[in-house]
Amino acid sequence: MHRRRETAPSGNYGDFEFKNLEADTQYILSIEHAGCKPRELRVHTGADPNVGTIVMEPAV
Repeated sequence: MHRRRETAPSGNYGDFEFKNLEADTQYILSIEHAGCKPRELRVHTGADPNVGTIVMEPAV
């Protein structure tokens, strides 16, 4: 597991992209948005880097 911090703002449709990630490597994707609970996902840089739709829950 790599310990490097990168940030990427999302676009108008919620899309985002990280460049220069190492191939065949596992990362932890941390997502934060004001008014929502933070999320963490384990992702692997394999054939399909798309993580799909990420549903955020309201903060309580």
